[in-house]
Amino acid sequence: MVHTSPLEQAGIGDAGGMNIYVVESAKKMAASGVEVDIFTRSTRSGLPEIVELAPGVNVRHLEAGPYEGISKDELPSQLCALTSSFMHVEARFPRGYYDVIHSHYWISGQLGWMVSERTGIPLIHTMHTMAKVKNLSLAENESPEPNTRAIGEEQVVRASKALIANTDAEAAALVSLYGACPDDVYVVAPGVDLATFKIGPGKKVTREKLNIAPDALVLTFVGRIQPHKGPDVLIRAAAEMVKHSPFLRAKLAVLIIGGASGNGAEEPERLKALTKFLGVEDIVHFMAPVPRADLPDWYRLQIWLCAFI
Repeated sequence: MVHTSPLEQAGIGDAGGMNIYVVESAKKMAASGVEVDIFTRSTRSGLPEIVELAPGVNVRHLEAGPYEGISKDELPSQLCALTSSFMHVEARFPRGYYDVIHSHYWISGQLGWMVSERTGIPLIHTMHTMAKVKNLSLAENESPEPNTRAIGEEQVVRASKALIANTDAEAAALVSLYGACPDDVYVVAPGVDLATFKIGPGKKVTREKLNIAPDALVLTFVGRIQPHKGPDVLIRAAAEMVKHSPFLRAKLAVLIIGGASGNGAEEPERLKALTKFLGVEDIVHFMAPVPRADLPDWYRLQIWLCAFI
């Protein structure tokens, strides 16, 4: 995970569902007896070299390039520095210490490719998102992903011994758009942590805890606020609801929970302007990301939910 750290709060900056996916997968592997080191780039000085995330799971910070002032799109320029930093760590261990490299997102895949070639450790890759797929369905005012990313993804596909896809559609895209060998693509559907996301004390108790009216009709978007995730669709839908059924205005509460991310830095302000234009600023509420441990409460109070992290 080069462009984001598993230690960051999901819903802010570039931290989102991938962070949770990596952390929870690592915990499950460790619980089954497989030790996991998660490598990420240091984004500020003074970070410890190693942070124990869970028994058997360590986060290791790589020193590469400037701590701040470098965007995700500029990270490929630091691949040589990242490779050097990783190789210095790997050299401390006996040969064969690492059995496999599992990279996430294309920038990490590029690093994994370079390390794999130098060490002989097989590379497994999970894309999470793909430039060619995103560019086929851009949201309004959203900039297309650069061709350099698509080329980089093609290189990672060729370098990987296996590719993990979350869905059959993603697997098909890897084959049809990136030329992946179907025999090398495996579909592993993401799971749910049922120890955290479980039936709770009930909607009434939860609403009292979160100070939500017991008769409120709640619609919620949870995730990083970016154009392609479509929070504007929820706002427009709410506007249509109160337009056609004015009595709903007194009870409807639309919650947008998350922070600006990536190329959507101006998206929160654009959405707030949209609520004013549509005349629903009184029923749309913008909230900062909440800790993952608190998310079940926000889910339990729902009538409807749109969660895209």
